[in-house]
Amino acid sequence: MHVAVGTEKNIIINVFITQFHTNDSTCFIPLLEKEERIEEVYADKGHDSLRNIRFVLEQGGEPY
Repeated sequence: MHVAVGTEKNIIINVFITQFHTNDSTCFIPLLEKEERIEEVYADKGHDSLRNIRFVLEQGGEPY
């Protein structure tokens, strides 16, 4: 299970469920693509990829 949590209200904003051998980085964009506003994204190394970083930057956010 992959979960995105909004930091303003500390609530789950999206959940993405996959098989147990799914790479974390492939779940990153599906978790965030429906969000209207992305300011800052904090994720562990498993989500690190140029594609994911570009996605956040293109949405006007800052990846950490």
